[in-house]
Amino acid sequence: AEDHRGFFARIFCEEEFRKHGIDFKVVQCNISFNKRKGTLLWYK
Repeated sequence: AEDHRGFFARIFCEEEFRKHGIDFKVVQCNISFNKRKGTLLWYK
């Protein structure tokens, strides 16, 4: 997801790895970047 404040991206997803036959133990890993210092982004 990206908007004028920055972005949020999923890096690893256990479900996606499993679809391709990969047994990976990390459930999910995310990264975000805020263009403006002090910005808080909340995702559900």
